[in-house]
Amino acid sequence: AVVFHTSLDAASVDQLIAERLRAFEAARLDVTWWAGPSDRPADLRSHLAEANFVPVGDEAGMVVDLGHLVESVPIPFGLELVATGAEDELDERVINESFNVAELSYCWPPRRRVMRRSLNMTDEPRPRPWRHVVARLNGTAVASARVLVRGQSAMVHDVATVPSARRHGIGTAVTLRALQLGRDAGATIGVL
Repeated sequence: AVVFHTSLDAASVDQLIAERLRAFEAARLDVTWWAGPSDRPADLRSHLAEANFVPVGDEAGMVVDLGHLVESVPIPFGLELVATGAEDELDERVINESFNVAELSYCWPPRRRVMRRSLNMTDEPRPRPWRHVVARLNGTAVASARVLVRGQSAMVHDVATVPSARRHGIGTAVTLRALQLGRDAGATIGVL
């Protein structure tokens, strides 16, 4: 499990971290907790250290102004981009295709795919909704991405393209569609 964003009251942060860790332990999940400059409280990293988290370093990311997206990208003939619906409308086929693409692209073991799908469909504490985007080439799912909008940010995750479909702009197209969905939901910046 991954905690992507934290906005907690400074007075109760330690108690809330402990509660979340107990829930992850009960579900037998390993956890990664990201801490960035917009997370609250500002000293979140020190609270995570007190909870025995070990920093493993910084990760690079990209940010884009969603008001200035380059939206005319060439796509292969026969490519169709399909997204899950808004709010609680979940298209099981798109979600399954998304996880199938990720499994093929990242060589996920079957257990990890089952766990990730279960978390996406049933984990209520996480903010909703994750929107999934699948690229189908001649009817076959070959790429996917997912996006989560929190405040003004559209966070794009798990961009994947199966090896046989790489280097044709399909990953770019699926990423662009995820950013567009974020913008349409009110986000002003995209984070990759």
